[in-house]
Amino acid sequence: MPEKDRFPIRYGRGHSKVTIYNRTTALPYFRLCYRFGPVRHQSTFNCLEQAIIYAQRIEGTLRSKDAGATQLTRTQAAQFQSAQALLSPLGERVDQAVYRYIRITEQLGETSPEKAIDFFLKHHPSTGNELSLQTLVDRFLASKSQEGISEAYYHDLRKRLRSLIEFAEDKSIKLTPQTLASYFDALNFKAVNHNNQIRAISAFIHFAQAHGYLSKQMDFFQSVAKKKVQAANYAV
Repeated sequence: MPEKDRFPIRYGRGHSKVTIYNRTTALPYFRLCYRFGPVRHQSTFNCLEQAIIYAQRIEGTLRSKDAGATQLTRTQAAQFQSAQALLSPLGERVDQAVYRYIRITEQLGETSPEKAIDFFLKHHPSTGNELSLQTLVDRFLASKSQEGISEAYYHDLRKRLRSLIEFAEDKSIKLTPQTLASYFDALNFKAVNHNNQIRAISAFIHFAQAHGYLSKQMDFFQSVAKKKVQAANYAV
């Protein structure tokens, strides 16, 4: 049976149903989803066998009488979902990220991870540009989708970022402050559209910087400014 015909894979039913979704081009990992009360949970896996083992364990827990012992408070559930949304594009589980963070903070001692990263980036070229711009955009859009943004906003972001991809790839250039300056000059949008484009690209840049794909030390908008919107004149 072809792999795509196996999905989605489901275990249990009703309140104990656990579903595994196949990998896609935008989301290159297996997604395991289930609900606990009103809260939807998602975990990601690179290995299908691990996802199946975890799904069976979760289904058994949800079906058992002890399931209530695993219930989170609303605040904890919101924190957990937020962490999952941030880690999902990286293919990282929350427990894995926590374990890695603990190890890093133990090794760094009194030095914060942020300071260690800033020091490293100052002395080593950023590796973010080794990923294609298309890949970075796909990961950004996947993250926004996980946040539950509206379909209209999602399509607006994708349309605006597509023009940046086409501009950069057409000229075979990397994402730099100079690239953005040339890009916005080429667009030559009027004020409202220009400012909306800045907001969309800025959200993407902040995502890439927060996840280590682009250097936080670089001001990508140093040569790009918002345009003043002229007030409309109406006859009185």
